Amino acid sequence: MSLREELLIRVLSERPRDKEVLVLSARNEAVDVTPLRVAAAQQIATVVTLVEEGDNTADEARHLVPTLPAAAILCTSADHQLRAFLTWLRALQAIGRDREVKLWNLPVWLPDPQWETEVEKIAAYQATGDCASFAEGLAYLQWRGP
Repeated sequence: MSLREELLIRVLSERPRDKEVLVLSARNEAVDVTPLRVAAAQQIATVVTLVEEGDNTADEARHLVPTLPAAAILCTSADHQLRAFLTWLRALQAIGRDREVKLWNLPVWLPDPQWETEVEKIAAYQATGDCASFAEGLAYLQWRGP
């Protein structure tokens, strides 16, 4: 199993509860599924924040990580979850909060996932430095614990 597959399995199988949920918007996607993400978040948490602080996930992460609480849940479509997680982790690393903030994942399963596109986007984001590596993601989850 590759590092990407190992990380993807872990990220997509999490079942977090009782933490603030950051719902990543779908405004730049073909279909705005933000209401579905909000509904999923409301099932597990009382504090749900819709993130609309930038033009993309990297902008949003850079804007919000300085003020993140000690634990937060990223909620987005299942096929976007790994890239979102690695992007937020990179933003935490950039300001030295990656061993201070525990990120969790809440994937929302939707029809017609774009898995192949996400693999390409992750590689492109990693090449520009906007995404942590798969090894860094696994190391972070090891530190964060269950």
